This record gives sequence, C-alpha cells and structure tokens, in this order.
Amino acid sequence: MSDVVTLTLDLADGRSLTLTPSAAVARKVNDHFGGMMPADRRLKSADMEAAAFIISAGAKIDGKEASDISKALWPLGSGKVVVTAIQFLTLLMNGGRWPSEEEED
Repeated sequence: MSDVVTLTLDLADGRSLTLTPSAAVARKVNDHFGGMMPADRRLKSADMEAAAFIISAGAKIDGKEASDISKALWPLGSGKVVVTAIQFLTLLMNGGRWPSEEEED
C-alpha cells in the first residue's frame, strides 16, 4: 500500500496548511455531516463553511482558530477552497490515497 497523500493549501496571509488524511479525520468529517456523501453534496454546492470545516479537520485546527479559518480562506475564493476540500474528502474516502492508485502487493 502506498503512503498517505497530503495536500498543502497556501493562505493569502502567507501561512500554509498541510491537510493529512487519517481515520480520525475521516470519522470527524463523517460524524459532522452525517456521512461522506452529505459532505460531498455540500462541497459540490460550493458551501464554504463545509469546506472550512473539512480543511480545519485535515489541518488539525480546533477551537478558536478553527472558527476563524473561514476568514483566512475567503481571500482565496470559493473555487480554490472548495476544490481543495473536495480533493481532501476524496483522499479521506479512499484511505488517504487517490482512487486511481493501485495497491502494491
């Protein structure tokens, strides 16, 4: 099996967020949205709050910083933010790998 894929999102203020998929993050996202498909539907409707939650979870940001993440994401525009969240959700739904990756023997 290949290594877990991480994503990096560069914020307008110069910070970078590294999104790391894990079972704990997948469970957090799943519990928050009532499943991965509801999360996917919200992202596909360009829901910035859903994207902010998923990105915060992937970057292991909690508390006040998580509630402020929307402000830091907004200057990037919904296209970049939502696409990144969709990519990360895809990784969560596939054990931390892209769906096209073959399992190694």
